[in-house]
Amino acid sequence: MRGMHFVYLHGGPGMNSFGEEEILRPLFEERGASIEFWNEPPVTSPGGAFRNLTQSVRERLALLKRGGQPVHVIAHSFGANAACHVLLEEPDLADALTLVAPALHFREELSNILNLALDDFRASSPKVALELEELITTSKSFYDKPMRKAVDLAAQDPNLFNHYFFNKDALARYFGVWGKRGAGLDLNAFHEVTQDYGASLDVSASSRRLSLPTTLVSGSHEAVIDGRKELTTCQNLFSNFSAVEFPSSGHFPHLEEPEKFVSLLLS
Repeated sequence: MRGMHFVYLHGGPGMNSFGEEEILRPLFEERGASIEFWNEPPVTSPGGAFRNLTQSVRERLALLKRGGQPVHVIAHSFGANAACHVLLEEPDLADALTLVAPALHFREELSNILNLALDDFRASSPKVALELEELITTSKSFYDKPMRKAVDLAAQDPNLFNHYFFNKDALARYFGVWGKRGAGLDLNAFHEVTQDYGASLDVSASSRRLSLPTTLVSGSHEAVIDGRKELTTCQNLFSNFSAVEFPSSGHFPHLEEPEKFVSLLLS
């Protein structure tokens, strides 16, 4: 059997793997490990964006398995939803799974992100804060029009990503890569994928259990997701499960402590 091949699924939605590829690929390759970095497909028409995203993951994993390649999936944040949707239906498509700060309760965690932006605007722009607070209050269901408008407003918060990184040097490096690549958050893709996700199966409520070896990697300074709730959900979803907490990280432990992360996966 050929050596384990790693497949990285980025978070988001509306994001990419550019920063992760530049930071992590050299660390894997200098240790003789192969890794590829998936990017979500572009949104070309309204409707079905989350299902298209998961289908893209499914097709790539199926191709690797047909080639006899053992596969270890690494899924970060929202990417954990794609990984779990696929593997709950076709568990043989992966041989191991690492979930990095998974956002399996994304409905609730999106509300938390909006509230983080609200706190930022209260300190920097009270007028914008009032507008955002009204949209949050007006929203009555997941990703209705007020919530969508609230996301548009929150995306204008220049300090929002400070909540995602405890290690600010890692934050600067990550966005430095985006700057070099001319990349950024694709807000239209965020809207379309999230809208379709809201109509999809909530994997956090699944009664199925997966037996493939699964590790949860989290940061001690997580501020975006509910780490305890995600841990409980993962313990219920996976029978062969372990968890590791990185002490100097927030929502991006794989980039905030990258050498430690790669050593963990290759140990």
